[in-house]
Amino acid sequence: MEDPLKHSKVELRAAARAINDMDNATDFEIFEHHWKVFLSCIEKLWEKMEKACESSSKFPPWQGKHRRTRKKDPLLRYLKQARNADNHSIQDLNHINSGSFTITHTDPHTGIAGTKHITQDESLRYNLDELFINIFSPHPEALPITNKGVRYDPPKIHLGERIDDLHPSTLAALGFKFYSELINDAEETFFKKRK
Repeated sequence: MEDPLKHSKVELRAAARAINDMDNATDFEIFEHHWKVFLSCIEKLWEKMEKACESSSKFPPWQGKHRRTRKKDPLLRYLKQARNADNHSIQDLNHINSGSFTITHTDPHTGIAGTKHITQDESLRYNLDELFINIFSPHPEALPITNKGVRYDPPKIHLGERIDDLHPSTLAALGFKFYSELINDAEETFFKKRK
């Protein structure tokens, strides 16, 4: 018997390849292309999963629960709206954050530590014996998007957990994990063979 979720799983594997391609992209245009492929794959995955499961009497409550999650969760809502923005508008979904660095130092007289966030146009002088430097390279970052007059900011929370990194690869990995678990849930709910 053919796997009823075969088409959703094909989209899940394509989404995984898109994440890998994002991580290995050599320039921003290629990176952004693979981000858009990822967004499209996960939306198609959801639609194909709905079609595969809709004939079950268990489907309406299952679908309702997961539709609510997709609407309410900031990450899942953002991923869907980013896909919509790509398909139905000409707005940018990402930009290159120019990078920065922080300097953490300890005042030799007071022992109090302080951190200074430095952008490209600033300079400081410190005694190097007392410094810790973190360098943040230029990197892609998700942008706010607007669909039908509603603004969707890059998510800071997913399923109650804080998101500190707005790199699209990070958002994609979190989305991939959710949809992978969703396919497993659908398989268990609708297609698991009873012993």
